[in-house]
Amino acid sequence: ILGKPAPTSFWSKGGKYFKPSDLVQIETTPTSSTLSVKYASRKDSGEYIITATNPFGVKEETVKVKVLDVPSAPGPIECSGVSSEKVILTWTAPTADGGPPGPPSKPEVEKVDGHSVTLTWRRPAEDGGSDIIGYSIEKKEKKDTPSSPLRITEFVVPGLETGAKYHFRISAVNAKGAGEPGETQELVQIVEHAAEPDLELDIELRRTLVVRAGCSVRLFVPIKGRPAPKVTWSKEGGPVPRAVIDSTESFTIVSAENEFGIGEAVETTDPIRASQTPTPPESIIPTDITKNSVSLAWTKPKHDGGSRISGYVLEAKKKGTDQWAHVTTVKTMDFTVKNLNENEEYIFHVMAVNQSGRSAPRESKPIIVKDSTSLPEFDLRGVCQKTVIAKAGDDIKVEIPVMGRPRPTISWQKDGAALKLTQRINVETTAATVIISISECTRADSGVYTMTAKNIVGSPHTPEVNTATKTTMLVEWDKPGVDGGSPVIGYYLERRDKKSLRWIRVYKDPITDIKQMVYHLTEGNEYQYRVCAINKAGEGPFSDVSDYYKAADPVGM
Repeated sequence: ILGKPAPTSFWSKGGKYFKPSDLVQIETTPTSSTLSVKYASRKDSGEYIITATNPFGVKEETVKVKVLDVPSAPGPIECSGVSSEKVILTWTAPTADGGPPGPPSKPEVEKVDGHSVTLTWRRPAEDGGSDIIGYSIEKKEKKDTPSSPLRITEFVVPGLETGAKYHFRISAVNAKGAGEPGETQELVQIVEHAAEPDLELDIELRRTLVVRAGCSVRLFVPIKGRPAPKVTWSKEGGPVPRAVIDSTESFTIVSAENEFGIGEAVETTDPIRASQTPTPPESIIPTDITKNSVSLAWTKPKHDGGSRISGYVLEAKKKGTDQWAHVTTVKTMDFTVKNLNENEEYIFHVMAVNQSGRSAPRESKPIIVKDSTSLPEFDLRGVCQKTVIAKAGDDIKVEIPVMGRPRPTISWQKDGAALKLTQRINVETTAATVIISISECTRADSGVYTMTAKNIVGSPHTPEVNTATKTTMLVEWDKPGVDGGSPVIGYYLERRDKKSLRWIRVYKDPITDIKQMVYHLTEGNEYQYRVCAINKAGEGPFSDVSDYYKAADPVGM
């Protein structure tokens, strides 16, 4: 719960407010409220409303609660056909049986090839009161799948006819039975998945292969492509002499023989992955600068070159010189360079390292070593035309470097409204970047996402009143210690009567001085004050609230 002054909150359901009792507990802190209902039953299902209020407004949020329970009792039981040997009992089904589970999400086609299709889906939101024990899958042609339930949310449907069109539907199954099915929206046509030919040379084949005269040459190359590519080998534009070529759907081998025949083949015991040096780190930026140090952060390379990045080499030089000096080798993507000369200008570069060597360097802009501030700035070069395109069901992750001193705070909006963070939509802030992640995106996630960065001015010191009369007070304060990278252009001063919860702005326009006379006070009343500073980025946080000061003439007047 957010708000200033701190809101008061209360819970309600069906128009009735909750009060603490033996069954109901309400725990409230300045920033949260927790409602606990002991021994919940089915009648406790429904919409719970939390209401927060302060002098500036009222905010409500609704929480839907569904209590799952064992079936209610059947009945009433009626007896009929009573004799000395038997009695016939009849009863009605229980009014609440827990019910079957809800439908899973609509199945999505993950992969299609000539004879099978891979389907994925998400668990149903409701399990009907007992654990999901599996799923039933059905298919129908435009004109049938496992009879026993599955325990996973993915299944490869085999034995399909190439060119045929199918519908698929899936039901969740629990102890009660099969629930309502989810069905694919469109017919799925079974076609051979096409992929252009590709091959992968291991690290040995990327170099000149050296063999002794008289020995045989054997070259093994993995290949990809659908349908299976046709492979041909050539040497200097012509056929390979005395060659034996063996090709499958996934590899091709050529063995060149000498005049004595084909030599015995020898293979490595472990597979060799093609590797080369990585690309440079994507960016390097200063995250903090003092009069004798620079904190740097960088992002990982776009490509690792085929082997794991083992670390990063950081080097520095003074501007105007050509001599790079080694600073450090680290495994992390940030480092603070200390013991630098104040007011000296430095350039830094960083290189990624893998088993094949170092990448080309990524160089920083010249950095002056001094206590400084700067306005927020984003580096959007990694986002093509500021647009992200994805298919429904894809996971989206966008990482954007952020500059500014002091470190900016980031807020997000979608289509002009504050972005609501959920289990699917998440925002993460690192030392140098901001990352937005959307899992299993849907059409509803389309829109304009806006980032706002602020390193706003700090708060002034607590205001004080040193001079007061029965209708006026002279309020004074000190400048904030941090200006947020932009000069302070004014202050807003607010007062509050001890008899009220409401803060009132003393003047509509910003105050340019660090003191202000407040007029039209009520004799005998007590007042508190608070003040905030303003720069080009906006209003900073308010200062701590002052003590109460009484509107009264000095003693002896």
